Amino acid sequence: NKEQDKKEEKYVAVFTQFGYGFVSEEDFNSKVSKKSSEEASTEKANSNDEIIPVKLKCGNAYAHIQASKIRQKINIQVKTFFGKRQNFKVEMNIRDTIENLKNELIKLDEEKELINYHQIRLIHPMGKLKELSNSQTIEELQLSDNCQLVLVGQKSFYWDGNLKGSDIVLSNNFLTANKKQVADYETVLGTIGFSSGRHYWEIQIDTFVDLEDIFIGVTFKDTNLYLKPTDGLAYWGYIAAAAKKFSPLSGQNSTVSEYGEMSKTGDTIGVLLEFEHGEGSLTFFRNKKNLGICFNNLMAGTYYPAVTLYYSGVQVSLNTNVTVPVNA
Repeated sequence: NKEQDKKEEKYVAVFTQFGYGFVSEEDFNSKVSKKSSEEASTEKANSNDEIIPVKLKCGNAYAHIQASKIRQKINIQVKTFFGKRQNFKVEMNIRDTIENLKNELIKLDEEKELINYHQIRLIHPMGKLKELSNSQTIEELQLSDNCQLVLVGQKSFYWDGNLKGSDIVLSNNFLTANKKQVADYETVLGTIGFSSGRHYWEIQIDTFVDLEDIFIGVTFKDTNLYLKPTDGLAYWGYIAAAAKKFSPLSGQNSTVSEYGEMSKTGDTIGVLLEFEHGEGSLTFFRNKKNLGICFNNLMAGTYYPAVTLYYSGVQVSLNTNVTVPVNA
């Protein structure tokens, strides 16, 4: 097994003028890591440079390269094609993932546009268009130094006609969800899920009948669309009219406790989902008023916006083209 051999031989992945390769851990620690990224990118040959054998990834051949030409960081250029078009140049470690790159772009965005997008995709336009997976590393993708990527953002989403209970009817360009029968609790999910970043959307309560008519929150894509959210589902949220929050417990039950304020017809419930260091937090707003953090320990995963409705005639409307309230 080649990967096992590399591990046993204690090789370190690097980038060179010939592409990606591996050097021994001993050579890397004693000769390469001491060189600064500025030295690594200079065109001048340093007469004191030691020559190091590099096992190239392409062709599995060896090359002997100056230590100053061996590095673990490359420059990546990214262009945006929405709002005020921007050009970014970012230095990234080849062990970084595409998710790391997206987060770095959000930090560098002086226009503060990227943070308002619910979905950011990076496309590599060389040859044919290829969307880059969040979990892949720069080394795995073998991106070249100064490669150019295209960033495509999606600012809105809507209710998914394929991920809903059969008695929920969608209208208004899939933004309004209406319960037609008193069959039982039924859920509808949003069209995109989130696993990183900061996302905010609002749900207007158009009509409700009972205090436990409307459950608003987040869940996973494979959730049971025909169960009450508190019947053991992996579902976190806010029972808006009853001023309660709910979350899953082990076994067949959920925990329900007091939270927020009792909502009524015409109220708007804001949902703020944020991720940091792999964990998520969930905060709700009533008519722009911050109700406080509801949950701050959501496990790593991809969470979908969700609403569960009960009585016939209950209706909510989704708005995703909104900004996070200033008191968030």
